[in-house]
Amino acid sequence: MLMLNARSAPFDDPRAREAVVKAIDMEELNQTAYEGTAEEPKTFFAKESPFFVPDVELTSHDRQEAQRLFDELAAEGKPVKFTITSFNTLSAKVLMEAIQTQLRTYKNVQVELDVMDSGAALAALASGSYQAIPAGGLAFDDPEPLLFEHFHSKSSTDRFGLNDPKLDDALMKGRKATDMAERQEAYATVARLITELNPGLLYLRTSFPLAASQRVGGLKDPYKHGTVLFADL
Repeated sequence: MLMLNARSAPFDDPRAREAVVKAIDMEELNQTAYEGTAEEPKTFFAKESPFFVPDVELTSHDRQEAQRLFDELAAEGKPVKFTITSFNTLSAKVLMEAIQTQLRTYKNVQVELDVMDSGAALAALASGSYQAIPAGGLAFDDPEPLLFEHFHSKSSTDRFGLNDPKLDDALMKGRKATDMAERQEAYATVARLITELNPGLLYLRTSFPLAASQRVGGLKDPYKHGTVLFADL
């Protein structure tokens, strides 16, 4: 995900986040950065997840609406101007340059790229001293504890700074619930709110790999949700 920091301008305004997310043509980005081989996320939870919400799709590309929002913010004296903090890996630079190139085709938006070594970029992410940064921190099996840690406003590792009471409440319900139906209801609300709040641009869905010697037995077939019960091996 390209994380957008809601703690400060321009992304403290939800319209700026929405504009950037709607501005990016994901198919074009996929072709440029991954030769069309990446799985583009359409929903927050994958179809294989027990928390999948089929009727809630992520914000999609809408060039006309993105430009309208950029123009609206500029007219209010709040033009969208920000820096993407990028890791210095080749894949990250190619991807962020592709995003920057797309955004430069719009009016009233200015995007700079600051390429850092991994240590400096991770420090910026941890301290929240970034405006936009690509990060793989949303690769998870079960939504607990990672979503609470990243999105709850009272979490010490809150990466997005959304500070949304409804989202906080849903995340807490998901953390406390012991019944699966209650958890699914809570995380369905989380998925809807994240779709509305646009904390960033989800550009790639990862899979969970597993490497094991042929002498290791006890792996479930099919291998699901990235969880290995080591006591069974």
